[in-house]
Amino acid sequence: MNLKPIMRILCHQREDRTYKVCDNYLLVCGRCLGIYIGFFFSFIVLLLIYGFFTRSVNVLYAFALIIPMVIDGMSQAFNLRESKNWIRFITGYLAGLSVAYIFYAIISVILATPRFAKLPYFEFIPIAAVMLFLLFILEKSQNSKIIFLKKFFNSIAIFSAVFLVFGVIILYALLFLKLKFFS
Repeated sequence: MNLKPIMRILCHQREDRTYKVCDNYLLVCGRCLGIYIGFFFSFIVLLLIYGFFTRSVNVLYAFALIIPMVIDGMSQAFNLRESKNWIRFITGYLAGLSVAYIFYAIISVILATPRFAKLPYFEFIPIAAVMLFLLFILEKSQNSKIIFLKKFFNSIAIFSAVFLVFGVIILYALLFLKLKFFS
């Protein structure tokens, strides 16, 4: 099944900004791949470390994680420089981490679970380790013939994009239900 047209809704898919694995370009560019993988793995790490929605988030910290992607994107848009895929991946990953923090915190507030100290603390260590490990694999697998890597990264991108879209829908539904029952 060709998923490129579907993923084009979420990404420009420019070949010069997309990782190439098994003689094929991945379904999303390096930055979008970083966003989706960053969101997916960071959300999992937050759940594993803190449990189900028990922490609040420092919103300024979460939004600060988006700043590197904005700087990278704007410097390219104004032709000040051309970014590399590994930079796009890292800045996208940090933005995905930001979305995971905010997503986690919003669900905590909506479900009104007891909240403890604010994030982040030591969860950044495993999150950064996952990012560096995946970036290493991506960089070393350029033009490789290992079909598993292509399927792995494409699957994570698709699953994370779907999870993110449905997550936003669920957040709106939870918020609507909470407002409806408590107003």
